[in-house]
Amino acid sequence: SSHPSRHAPMSLKVPKSKAFVQDCGIIRLAHPADALVALALEGEATELSSLRAREILEGAIAAKECFVDVDSNDEITGLVIRNTRAFFGRDFVKLLIVSGAHRRAGVATSLLRNVLSGAHTDTIFSSTNESNLPMRSLFEKEGWTLSGKLTGIDEGDPELVFWHRRVST
Repeated sequence: SSHPSRHAPMSLKVPKSKAFVQDCGIIRLAHPADALVALALEGEATELSSLRAREILEGAIAAKECFVDVDSNDEITGLVIRNTRAFFGRDFVKLLIVSGAHRRAGVATSLLRNVLSGAHTDTIFSSTNESNLPMRSLFEKEGWTLSGKLTGIDEGDPELVFWHRRVST
């Protein structure tokens, strides 16, 4: 099976416009120039081919559905893709990745809260493999509800579907 290449994340200077400060850094919409860094992060976490990963990331960036967390050194530490009304008419968190060096520091929590606060629908869904204990723990900590289990996607590792109701502000 083909795996994305394992590039070390490169430093990238990014504009801070249309961004807001979170606990872990600045979360902003991803720009086309972020695609290579995002692809390197993707390679840390998924089994997708590099071509498919690039298609997903470039499509999400073009659709303004990819958000990145940027640290004080202007390096991308994590990303999240939220597809608008993609799951039975509801927003869906398709992918959430944090670089290995920045895990367990609140980056994933900030990214997840960011997409919830900007959701286009009152209910938002996501999923993860049953074996992905860190993501399952994040969903539990953040008050997501288990909706169900899908089998037949990844042999021997069912997909767990979660949902969360957006709090109106």
